Amino acid sequence: MVSPVMPGPNCFAGSRVIPAGERVNIDEQTVCYCTYRDGTWHTHPQATCEERPQPSVTPNARTEPPRDEETRRRGGSPNFPRLGVIP
Repeated sequence: MVSPVMPGPNCFAGSRVIPAGERVNIDEQTVCYCTYRDGTWHTHPQATCEERPQPSVTPNARTEPPRDEETRRRGGSPNFPRLGVIP
């Protein structure tokens, strides 16, 4: 389907024209794109729309960097050598 608004194959998401080959953000949660008919370069008249995955918020996410095994055994924070003490 060719739209008078944009040259080339386009499709529609509601009344909005979507150019073929582009993913268009409709709102904060929805992205739409044109799909092709099987075995052809002709697009379907209606766009395919999907909900974008929302970033998962993990309630127990670590806010500190991971400690190595030696540090965990000692139960303390990492011990970084002081540069003035290194021979």
